[in-house]
Amino acid sequence: MNKNLNYQSIERFGVKLNVAFTVDGKFYPASRYEPAEYPEVVIHEITAEDSEINLYNLLTEDQIESIVEIVESYLEY
Repeated sequence: MNKNLNYQSIERFGVKLNVAFTVDGKFYPASRYEPAEYPEVVIHEITAEDSEINLYNLLTEDQIESIVEIVESYLEY
């Protein structure tokens, strides 16, 4: 596993989850000619708070996207 992982605890689906992720890219503010660019959150592992079993492959793409949105809300640019 990547040693540069970030971790965030969130609550989703009525369960406390631990999310291991990396941030790819960086923030570029909008200019007169280009819109703002934001880094991409890449999730590597999702576990229940009291478990080490990776739930990532058990979740749908929409569920993972909703977790990404929650994690992004904790990031500061």
